[in-house]
Amino acid sequence: MLAGKNVLLAITGSIAAYKSAYLVREFIKKGANVKVIVTKSALQFITKVTLSTLSKNPVYQDFLKDSETGEWNNHVSLGLWADFIVIAPLTANTLAKMANGDCYAANGREIIGADDSTRLVHGVGILQTDGKPFGHCWVEKGGKCIDKSNGNNIKFPKQLYYALLKTPVKGTKLFKYTPEQVSINVLKHKHWGPWDLKPPR
Repeated sequence: MLAGKNVLLAITGSIAAYKSAYLVREFIKKGANVKVIVTKSALQFITKVTLSTLSKNPVYQDFLKDSETGEWNNHVSLGLWADFIVIAPLTANTLAKMANGDCYAANGREIIGADDSTRLVHGVGILQTDGKPFGHCWVEKGGKCIDKSNGNNIKFPKQLYYALLKTPVKGTKLFKYTPEQVSINVLKHKHWGPWDLKPPR
């Protein structure tokens, strides 16, 4: 069944990532061609050397292959190459981002094409669960804050949202972007953010 098939294995940052070596070996035994992509967190549990040795292919992690020349790892060609894409292990964090997009992507998409009075805001808030600071993103329009992260559609008056989020946290600042600035930053950085904010975690 797998003989001659192309398998793209994506490994996320779970402690179970070390088991992906066995998975690569089993795919190869069954006659599959294997390429591997990893998150930065996954590399805390398994090395690129192990995965590239077993798969007989380079391991992909970063968007850019060479920051000096701008040569990039073509994710489109990887998708076209693959007959199957397997994500193992799949962390709850990655699954949530796949289903709903993280706050930067979900709210960034919301502002594309919006009028010039709308702002995308990157800032630091305080988690109500543990009282720790975290990087967050939301949309501001007409005195309201809109938050589409995690599949939500939250709309609060700005003053109430800031109070709930306890933002801006002392020693941090808010970064506000117009729809045009969002488009420019997405094209420049190749991701939805944060761009200027240095999130505490």
